[in-house]
Amino acid sequence: MPRLGSVLAAYRSAAEIGRHAAVIFEAADRGSDLAADVIWRGGRALAEMAALLESRGAGASHAVAGGSVIVSQPRLWQAFATGLTEATEGRLTPHIFTGQPVEGACRLAASLIENPNSARSGLLSA
Repeated sequence: MPRLGSVLAAYRSAAEIGRHAAVIFEAADRGSDLAADVIWRGGRALAEMAALLESRGAGASHAVAGGSVIVSQPRLWQAFATGLTEATEGRLTPHIFTGQPVEGACRLAASLIENPNSARSGLLSA
């Protein structure tokens, strides 16, 4: 493990690292407790980031997660949703967005144009 940092640093982007995520999900599907734990912890870490924004006054009551990985991997979604509910004591409601990311961004932008104050009562996206 001592070389893990240097190996990760050799990648040029998070997308390059992320393309290897399938191996973790495949291992979990084959029964690897270690892989299942990595997925669980990853989902919980995403939830903690959203909870941190909420605790710093983001003013949201909903958190929307989307993207091909969380949409196609129920274990990751469950870890995020459970972690978010626990970390915020239910103040943030988790939602999953299964549409294309651009569609979600356009919907959010349109809602802000229609109601500029909706950002204060609206949602966080993860």
